[in-house]
Amino acid sequence: MYQVYHSEGGSAYQYAIYSEELDKLIEDARASADQAYRKATYKECLDFIVDYAVEIPIYQRQNCVTYSTQRVNTDTIVKDATPFYDIFDDLTNLQMR
Repeated sequence: MYQVYHSEGGSAYQYAIYSEELDKLIEDARASADQAYRKATYKECLDFIVDYAVEIPIYQRQNCVTYSTQRVNTDTIVKDATPFYDIFDDLTNLQMR
């Protein structure tokens, strides 16, 4: 969390959030040994990041496909796709709204 989203983290320049509020949350979570507190604080950080609309954080480091339900007809998207599914295999079936 620190390396990616903190203002002084290694890749913070990619998102340019530079928020004192987010930095404080990240620092508070890092400083605590209480797992429940850290989990709740990191969730708050992730909610902040999603609201800032810079990235959609996911837990697993696997491929992820996101789409807008306002632009894509969701009835034409494959249901119950696995991490091994490649959206480009069925791209010709995808319909826009």
